Amino acid sequence: MRKMKTIQLWIISTFAVFSLVGCYESASEKAYNHASELLEQGQIIEAEKEFRKIFDESPDKHIVLLSAQKLYEMAFFKTKNYKHAILYLNRIIANSESFGQSLDALKKKAVIEHKNLLQYEAAIESYSRLLGHSGLSIEEENEFRLNMVKCLFAISKFEQAKGELKPLFETTRPPEVRMSARILEASIYQSDRQIEKALASYQLALDQAVADKDKQDILINIAMCYEQKEQYQKALESLNKILISAPFLDEKKKQLERLARFKTTRLNR
Repeated sequence: MRKMKTIQLWIISTFAVFSLVGCYESASEKAYNHASELLEQGQIIEAEKEFRKIFDESPDKHIVLLSAQKLYEMAFFKTKNYKHAILYLNRIIANSESFGQSLDALKKKAVIEHKNLLQYEAAIESYSRLLGHSGLSIEEENEFRLNMVKCLFAISKFEQAKGELKPLFETTRPPEVRMSARILEASIYQSDRQIEKALASYQLALDQAVADKDKQDILINIAMCYEQKEQYQKALESLNKILISAPFLDEKKKQLERLARFKTTRLNR
């Protein structure tokens, strides 16, 4: 009899505990729904406060992650507070039970670090983590590798940047990817004052170019390289290959013609 009463008391106390937990979870859900309603009504500051309270205090992991997603969206799209956006993405990356959701948050984090915050070292680390995942599409791998090279270039890590470019020169990559990679390689050489190597890379990029705009940009860069070498006639020949006419191009051609004549006169003295 005493044993039966003990079991009954255990069942009652257990039920009470689960009831309390259920109430607390319902309270978290209620707070989340209220915050969502405020957001829908355009009350951004009030909604952010409510989501932030859930993010900081709720023991419900699922609701916290939902709030983190909302807070990220508000920080990125509404308030443009990119540092806060990173904070919320970090929580999603570390705690999401979905690999896809965690990977998606890491992609967003890398782009914010790179393009919004100009935190190149942090972006390089995030892009490296992304490139370590086997679940990326070839398009994503191409994009992230190019972006990582741009970050390395921005902080003058030229040798590492050139090393990361090598996989993008493979013939299995789309021509536009190989072209972009060669342009980056040429820019690195040009910044490092290795003009002959820059010219060779620009020529390879030109061979891959299809769009007239890409060809124009590459030919302008080739002309700039020749101008750096004081080979003004070759610079002019490069610009003359551009099919379109534009005021700045016409002016540049006139300048190069003058420089070429002056150099010829100087050499003939």
